[in-house]
Formats: sequence, C-alpha cells, structure tokens
Amino acid sequence: MEKGVSKLHPNVSTALRSQVLTVTFASAIREVVQNSVDAGASRVKVVFDPTKLSFIVTDNGRGIDSQDLNQVGRQYFTSKIRNLDDLKQLNTFGFRGEALFYISNISHVTVVTKSLNSNQSWIKKFPLSCCVYKGQQEVDPWFKLDFLPKEKSGTITLVRDVFHNVPVRRKLLNQQPLFKTIFEIKKDLFQILMKHPETKLEVAYLDHHGKHNQLIISSDIKPEMDYFLKLSQCFSNVFGPVIPTDMFSRVSVGYKDCSVIGLISKCSVRFRENQYIYLNGRRYVDQSFKKLINGVFQTAGFGTVIHSTNSMRNIGKTPSNYPLIIFDVRCPNVAEDLTQDPAKDILSSSQAQILHPLIIRAVNSFLANQGHVANHLMIDEIACDTPRMISPKKHVLLSPEIPQSGLGFNKQTSEMKLLGKSCLSNIRIPRCSKREYEVAKPVNNKLREDKQGTVARLVLQAVQGKPNYNNTTPLPNWNNLGGSEVIRSAECKLDRRHLAEAEVIKQIDEKFILLKVPPAGALTNTLLVILDQHACDERIKLECSLNDFLHQVFDGTLVTQPVSSCAIDVDVTDGYLFKHYKDEFEKWGIFYDIRMSNLVDCLLVVSSLPEVLQVKANGDKMFLKDVLFQMVHDLKNSKKLPISKLYAKHHCESPKKAFKWWKYVHYLPVTFQDIFNKRACRSAVMFGDTLSIPECTSLVKKLAICRMPFLCAHGRPSAIPLLELTTAAARYNMTSKNAKNPYLDYKVDT
Repeated sequence: MEKGVSKLHPNVSTALRSQVLTVTFASAIREVVQNSVDAGASRVKVVFDPTKLSFIVTDNGRGIDSQDLNQVGRQYFTSKIRNLDDLKQLNTFGFRGEALFYISNISHVTVVTKSLNSNQSWIKKFPLSCCVYKGQQEVDPWFKLDFLPKEKSGTITLVRDVFHNVPVRRKLLNQQPLFKTIFEIKKDLFQILMKHPETKLEVAYLDHHGKHNQLIISSDIKPEMDYFLKLSQCFSNVFGPVIPTDMFSRVSVGYKDCSVIGLISKCSVRFRENQYIYLNGRRYVDQSFKKLINGVFQTAGFGTVIHSTNSMRNIGKTPSNYPLIIFDVRCPNVAEDLTQDPAKDILSSSQAQILHPLIIRAVNSFLANQGHVANHLMIDEIACDTPRMISPKKHVLLSPEIPQSGLGFNKQTSEMKLLGKSCLSNIRIPRCSKREYEVAKPVNNKLREDKQGTVARLVLQAVQGKPNYNNTTPLPNWNNLGGSEVIRSAECKLDRRHLAEAEVIKQIDEKFILLKVPPAGALTNTLLVILDQHACDERIKLECSLNDFLHQVFDGTLVTQPVSSCAIDVDVTDGYLFKHYKDEFEKWGIFYDIRMSNLVDCLLVVSSLPEVLQVKANGDKMFLKDVLFQMVHDLKNSKKLPISKLYAKHHCESPKKAFKWWKYVHYLPVTFQDIFNKRACRSAVMFGDTLSIPECTSLVKKLAICRMPFLCAHGRPSAIPLLELTTAAARYNMTSKNAKNPYLDYKVDT
C-alpha cells in the first residue's frame, strides 16, 4: 500500500457507502417494494431466499420507458423531484436517486420492465445497457423473469447475492436468525401498506430446504372500507392475530393543518415492539417520545387487570403492559425532516412542539374513554417537553425536589452504601413498606466489587440540609451521642471472613441478630453489626437453590415432568421466534413443538416442563404463556444471553460443592429467579421466630460462606453497621441515659 493521503477509488467509496444505505437484507427488499408502489403498483409480489440472500419483486406499476431504463440505477438520477422545493409536496417514499444504485453495487441486479406505450419488454442487467427482453435460461422457478403481457405494464426486479463482494457483511447476514429477518421485512412492508392499504401484497420465502412458505397475503382491503378498518385489517394481514380486530379503538384529533388518526388497543400487550408512529408515511423513531407515551399509559394504570388466578403471577416484577399503537400523523413536509436518516426515517420532527401535544391529546382521550385516569401532571410535562422521573417498578411519579435518600443496594455486588442524615436514622427496613422502599431508592448508588466479589463496603455518609419525606418515624439522630463524629466519615469494609469470625451477642426483638465483629484486615476497630435474621436465612436458602438448579442444568440431570393438553395460541411472528430459540428452551427443561397450519393459526404445544415450573404453573396456561413469552423476548432483546453455546463449552463435570453457580446466574430466566426468590422467602426464618445463641451462630456461619452475604433474595440489606468501638469514643459520655438505649424503636436489653 502506498503511503500518504490519496482519494479512494470510486469503486471502493461506492462499496463503503452502499453498506451505509443498504444495511440489511430486509432494507434492500424495502427499497425495491417502495419503488413499486411509487410507480403506482396496485399488486406487488415478493419472494425471498434468506439463505442465498436473493429476492424478486414483481409489480403491475407503470413500468419504465426504454429511454429511461438506462438511467435507472445511476447515482442521483430520479423522477421524484427536481429541486429542494419539491420536497414540500413529496408524496413518494423515494426521492434521492440512490437506493437501486447502491443495491446494484453490492449485488447482482436485473430489471425487466414494460410500459403501456410499449409493445415489448425490456431488460437491464446492471451495469450493462438495456435491450429487448427475449427470455431467459433461469432454472429456479421462484426467481423466474416472465414476459409481461402486451396489454399491461409492470416491472420485475431480481436481486441476487446481496453483499457478494463484502464477505464479512454477508457472513453476518447469513448468521442473522430467520425470525429477525422476517420481523424486519414485516415492519417495512406494514409501513408501505399503512400509506397504501389497498395494495394487494403477497410475500413468500424459501427456507433452508428450498420449501416455499407463504408469509403475507394482504388482498382483502376494499376501497369502500373505513380507513380505520383498513388499518386494523392490514395489521392483522401482516403480523397475524396479535389482538382481535375488535379490540382496537379509533382515535382522531387535529389542529390547523396537522392531524393524528389511528388505532390504540383496548387490551395490553407485554412488549412494545408493536408501536408504530408514521409521520407523512415515514417512520417516526423518536424513542424518548415513545417512552413518554408509554409513561402516560403506565401512570394511568393501563393494562393492570390480572387475568390469572394463580398466585404465582404475583412473583417478582409485575409484567409490563403496553398499548398496541398505530398512529398516522399528517402535517406539512419539511425538507430537514426528510434528510435525517439514510433509511428515510424521521428521527426528530421540526414540528414536535405541535405534534407531540396533539398525540398526547389523542392518548388522553382514549384513556378517558376507556375509564382510565391519566396523570395530568405528567401529561403537562410531556406537552411542554420537560420529562420527569418515573419509578421503573411502581410507575410512581417522583417529584424532582424530593431527595432520593435511603438504603440502596446493587443485586450484582456484595457492596452496600448507607445514605441519610445519620447512620441510625436510616435503619428503617422493618418499618418501611415495599412501596416506600422503592420510591425512596437512591439514584446515586456507586457500588464496587473486588476481583473475588467477596468484599462489602459499608459506607456511612451524611446527606446534609435535606428534610425526610418518608412516612416513617426516624430513629433518633446520633448528633448528641458519643462517637458520632468518629463514625460519620468512616469507611468500614466487611467481607465473609469478618462474618465467620463474628461473635453473636444475642437476638434482638425476635427480628435481628446483634454481632460483635473483631478487627481484622481493613477493619481496624471492633464493629457492632445488626443482621436481619429473615434476610440472612433467605440469602442462604436462595444460594443453595441456585447452586442445585444450575448444577442440574449444566450436568444434564434436570428433572422434567410431562405436560398433557397444553396448546397455546401464538401469532405467526412469535412462532418463528420460538422456533429459533427451541434449543435454548430445552436446556432449561422446556420442550415444545411449533405447529403452523396457515398464515394465521399457530400453536405452541408444550410437552414437558422442569419440575420447578410445572409445580408453580399448576395447569394455568395464561401464566405459562406469560412465562414463555417473557423468556423468548428477553432472549430476543438480549436482556438474557443464550446458554446453549455456553453449555457446550462448560458442560459440568465438577461436584456440586465446587460448582461456581454465580458465573451463570445472569443466564437464568427471570421467572426462575423469581420462583427461587419466593421459595427462599417463604421457607426462611421469619420475624417473630425465637432463635437461641447456637442457632444464631449457625445462621451467621452459613451466611459467611454465601457468595453475596450482605443482600437478601430481593436485594435488600441483610447487615447494617451500628457502632465502631474506638478509643476516641471513650472521650464521650457513652454511659449516658441516651447512649444506653439508642434503639428507641426496639426493646434492647443493655
């Protein structure tokens, strides 16, 4: 390679640029189909082969005159616009004159076309010139270039071997799961049908065996149908029966020359993939605004009805409930909006100050009609584009002026940090309700873990000058007690070794265990620590359960139980998703088959489940469906990593006691984690249980060998430092009446 700076060869720069504009196989299909509808096609047929990365699009559009055909596919050649002012009246998807040019630079493209004023078909094989089409020698029946009838017009576009000259990108596309390709194609084609709902669209694909599979048929939309009915029917034609069509509610609102019309589902869905906002036919992908819309629905309590009577549905996090949204937003075109993204999506509208409040008004009207009370405070905030914080667990609107002080812990570390006006005034775990705990959860937790993950830092830090907004009675401040200044700025490090050497003083109020931790390592003085007896035993039982279960998974000895008559209805899109992750589910002891009889009907037939899930599901199909959907969408969205590849590399050969379960706990499905958490909680020592000194000592010894001894199963603290006994404390009056009994909320014998 020559040294110095030089201009890239045109072929190189074009190939690099083509990868930016044609990012995926689905985007190439989208661009060609958009060209078809821009040419006035009322019927479009698509067949694609995801294995060979090839596709063919046939339409009955206006066709291309022979004199224009040689200009097709040249960079910046287009019939849509002549100058920037034309963008204001633009009514087509394409306008840049780039799509076919870039596709032809990374694939083999052939176009056969015929216009009405021509008696013969013409063919152009890029980059050659066009000529009269005389037939072909193609042997593949699905990618056949037919003659177009003399009395009709249309175009056939054949694209073969996408990214044939970019082997790395081609390899990545070949590794992409089929369900992702199918879902991308469906989303892209639904955008086209949203703007042209009467277009008769047929889509099919060839699987890896070469079998022809019908994917989409949208041919039942009549001109006389209501626009809202057209929308709902198009959605069902593309995505299948995600929800019944009669569960859509119509919304319509306008202001001056802007309008919002569309559909919102009356019932909720668990995932937000099916939320579509189109601005003048283009995807509006402002994610922050979509997040705020979902916040309005959540604060209004949308979709909170529990359909299952199984108590296990209350385990762990409440399932998210999202509306299915289809909004067709119309307003004057703005050139800056149309040139933001290579895919011609709109990332941020220049008219957001009008459109956002208009959309929120439509949402508010829907919620009111459905009997939900929207949070007007939050709606006002969204309307003026000043978002507020929302608690992710309880959807509680938090006022920014309320200090976020309290106890905060990170489930992924053994380290904890105590924040508040004083160390004792924050010990509220027994009195603080779950809701109060979550609202008061601090946002400034800075938790660190050593390389072995065994050290916990107990940091005592003051938050000065802020009132306490919790509805709890704080314990007395230490400002008047001896030793306060010594401990307020101290950083005390505890690890499992300290717990192993700790001495049990006694049980307190049948709730806590008081320990005296001798100085060792980084701990230079004796420390008094109070343990939550329930949290400690809960942590011990949880880690035992996780070790047993994960060892069985990797050892291949996981016990499963057969299930009879368990067929669950799923839409076709999710059917492909479950097909892809079938091996992953089997590693967790969940066995099923996918049965697709047509474009609409799809059944997930479960044949066996692991014992831990079988017992809890107890025949409740709705609960089981929620569990399976949670698992598959967590895998799809990379919230959980697949264990299949890891399983092959790390097949368990070590004994159970030596098994390092904590390396794999992040792969554990959420529902399994919730079940084990609940089991540990129910079987652990409770508040009110009397423990002898030997029993307390045994509990502490078991806790000392836990991987994360300072957190309960739910992430709350199991240990709180009370007092560091130092020589400096002797200068204070530690025998005063107040110092003898600082725990005014509890009975402590001194």
